Amino acid sequence: MPKHTKVPLSQVRTLTLRQGAKTTARRTSAVPQLSCKGKYCTYAPRVVQCRQEGHDGLSPQWACQADLPSSLAFGPLEVVCEGWARAGDSNVLAGSCALEYELVPSANTHDVPAAGSSSGPGFWTGMAAGAAATAAYNRATRPNPQVNAQAGPSQPGRRGWFGGAAQDDFDISSVPRGPREDEPGGGEMRSASGFGGTRTR
Repeated sequence: MPKHTKVPLSQVRTLTLRQGAKTTARRTSAVPQLSCKGKYCTYAPRVVQCRQEGHDGLSPQWACQADLPSSLAFGPLEVVCEGWARAGDSNVLAGSCALEYELVPSANTHDVPAAGSSSGPGFWTGMAAGAAATAAYNRATRPNPQVNAQAGPSQPGRRGWFGGAAQDDFDISSVPRGPREDEPGGGEMRSASGFGGTRTR
């Protein structure tokens, strides 16, 4: 049976926490070292390192760092450790600390629609541009009765961009699409920092 070690929380200077790993436990159950909350957890980092940066009079404060897409940032976060004797104990079980955090759009990400939303400004701009392009396309391809009086019927399946598929066998999923710079999860990876306090369970 592994030996449990008591350590003052104030002496826990650095935490390296990994996705998929669990904490040690004595009074309570083991929990994941990293727990992401919110709708952007698809982009959760594999490793987060946290450093204790002082005390705010209520609990130790932490600065946590990880690699994230440039369009995302850390939101609220909290280091949670198992108190040695009880919740709120200033002594904790070594190896029991975990991080609970949220990912949010970063400050340099603009006009990010909510997940599943199609009614943001970008949506209406796209609709207007699409309608204008469709009108131009129809004018350019409309048969001229003086020139094409003897032409046969038009090819089936070509009713314009909104009226139906121009190519029935075209599969849009075959077109590669990378993440955009202006949407969550898009952009290059960068080192991101977040800050929060401590709770003992």
